[in-house]
Amino acid sequence: MKRTADKLAGRSRPIRIQLDFDDEHIRRLSTVKELSESVTNVDAIRKALKVYEWLLRQRRDDARLLLIKGDQSREIEFIL
Repeated sequence: MKRTADKLAGRSRPIRIQLDFDDEHIRRLSTVKELSESVTNVDAIRKALKVYEWLLRQRRDDARLLLIKGDQSREIEFIL
């Protein structure tokens, strides 16, 4: 009954997943968490997924990425 009410209200229940990260990826997650000002690991992963999805959509649509730093600019090629 609860699941039906959630679906009708447009809500989905969280699905638990388990990730096995080695030390290097734990460090990366910690860095992403800090740089994104996330409170939790799951929040950092959610934010990272949004950015990654956006990047993949841009690549699919043949968009180009331009990095501008100070008065310097250069096109960035992402190899994914």
